[in-house]
Amino acid sequence: MPVQSRCLKCRALTAAGSYCVDRKQGRGSTRQERKVRASVIARDGHRCRSCGGPGPFEVHHREAFASGGAYVPENLLSLCRRCHVKTFS
Repeated sequence: MPVQSRCLKCRALTAAGSYCVDRKQGRGSTRQERKVRASVIARDGHRCRSCGGPGPFEVHHREAFASGGAYVPENLLSLCRRCHVKTFS
């Protein structure tokens, strides 16, 4: 019997992996997620919200996506790679 897990997007039970079968498998983002990411970076003035430095940027969830945090601008902030790594250390 395959192990079931919850889809990271809609929280439905799935045996296909981390996303429902109608979602592209593996890492990647939808067109809408790319638009939200671009708007968050623009909102933050193309600067890291932690150190103020230039990119490249990674968009960080204030409330973790795995814990139910939505992929909406209010829950996201722009961090440079160095500050994003520090967040998890």
